[in-house]
Amino acid sequence: MTRETFAKVAALVRVTLGVRPDVLVAEDSHFADDFRADEMDIAQLVLDVERAFRVEIVEDIAERCFTVGALCEAVDQALARKAEAA
Repeated sequence: MTRETFAKVAALVRVTLGVRPDVLVAEDSHFADDFRADEMDIAQLVLDVERAFRVEIVEDIAERCFTVGALCEAVDQALARKAEAA
């Protein structure tokens, strides 16, 4: 994952999930365990990420994104697919 992807996803995690500034958002941060996000929160986060990056994350991949790092990897994959299609 790129630093740019991580920074943008981390910012969206903070806003969408209401993560306080004093709480660390790391690659291995787990949405449910670390941020107390439920399925609806995570679904909203994925939608916000898709809008911010102007990509579509494949549903079966999105369903397996339990950590910040996994979501960043899904974004990078979606960006690569978008670049190949262009």
